[in-house]
Amino acid sequence: MKFFIIILRFIFFPIKIINKLIYGTPPPFIVGCSWYTQKDYGMMVQNAKDNPENLIPTFDQWKQLAEVQVQEMQNKNWMVFRVRMKNRELSKWLKNNDLANTVENREKYMNYCVTKFLNNPVI
Repeated sequence: MKFFIIILRFIFFPIKIINKLIYGTPPPFIVGCSWYTQKDYGMMVQNAKDNPENLIPTFDQWKQLAEVQVQEMQNKNWMVFRVRMKNRELSKWLKNNDLANTVENREKYMNYCVTKFLNNPVI
């Protein structure tokens, strides 16, 4: 089966090249990744309304996992933005939007930050 797939890829490779010449390469996926300092991570865990069993207990464990995930996304040629999750700004945004401090809402905040940056990318 593996040999058959290799042969098919070889046969269709010229079509792939022609397709790229005509249509170009697709734009990369743009994704955000929540990024914490040790202090902000500790405060986030402390204030989170999530089930404590679902949270990574230590900053070092979280950072190691986050770096692996970022590397995996970059290996797929995705454009990864590390969004600095400042606890004060996150808390203010959650309060203004009447949301609890849950993983889903932290993701919404991170997506909000990425969208805001992409709409006005001032560095």
